Amino acid sequence: FGSSFIGYVDYGPHSEKIDRILSAASECRRCSFIYRRIWREKPSQFEADPYMLVYHKGALYALVHVPHHDNFIFLPIQRISAVEVTTARFVRDRSFSLEKLKENRFGIFGHSDLKPERVVLKFRPDIADVVAERIWHPTQTIKRHRDGSLTLTMTVVISDELRSWVAGWLEYVS
Repeated sequence: FGSSFIGYVDYGPHSEKIDRILSAASECRRCSFIYRRIWREKPSQFEADPYMLVYHKGALYALVHVPHHDNFIFLPIQRISAVEVTTARFVRDRSFSLEKLKENRFGIFGHSDLKPERVVLKFRPDIADVVAERIWHPTQTIKRHRDGSLTLTMTVVISDELRSWVAGWLEYVS
């Protein structure tokens, strides 16, 4: 068994932050984060309740609940400048489920206020088998056509993650 990585993040320098987040999540302790959003010049500071670490598409994210906004967000570990575990405790939502949070999303990104939409893509015959051999989303249906092409239909939130995935297939979509 082997693996291959392209464009990966070296998490060695982030091990202390990762340890703090894991410890705080297991002890249900609120954390103070200093985080650099990609579209903002200055980092922001906020408190959040760490729920878990999520490994998604070659990157590690802290899944946190932000009580001030009452929503869950995914923070890329490498963009967290600092994390301090506070003395404040939080009560984990017993109904929380990562699968439920991702339910209408293609991947992990997408705001909970967005409504899922029907996405239909018709793939050329020369790539149809590659598309058909994977489960892209729990709502997907695949219809094969006589010419060898296939139509993939799924109901998902339109997000940058979905747009990026579709863009990667553009030359194969008719």
